[in-house]
Amino acid sequence: MRNRANKVVEIEIASNILIVDMDRNTLEQLDLILSSDQVVVHSATSGAEAMKVCRAFRVDLAIIDMSLPDMHGYELVLELKKIRPNIRVIMASEDYSLEAEANARRSGIIFYAQKPFCIDLLRMVVMKGISQFSS
Repeated sequence: MRNRANKVVEIEIASNILIVDMDRNTLEQLDLILSSDQVVVHSATSGAEAMKVCRAFRVDLAIIDMSLPDMHGYELVLELKKIRPNIRVIMASEDYSLEAEANARRSGIIFYAQKPFCIDLLRMVVMKGISQFSS
């Protein structure tokens, strides 16, 4: 875009993050923590709702709980990657198991987070994921 002096002006476009979790409190807390001028947070409580959001917005990164009412989290990762092949995904779970993490990693996630979240670590991983998307 050019300004009145015909100089190129760089426009920053906010990154879209999708948070998918059945727990509305988790959705609200992560929205408060991650929302900023550079980040727009969208939320969904099911896999079907998440796919609708991903079709409607250019989602750069998703934080997905493994336990959803209509599908498993790593199944949702595969579906979202069909819609947005370059989407970065952080998988979250309260119940850690090596097998669950291995399944999630095979679906193409960038990070596996155990709940409750370490907020500083989550923020760092989100910012790194967004910067990887834009580079």
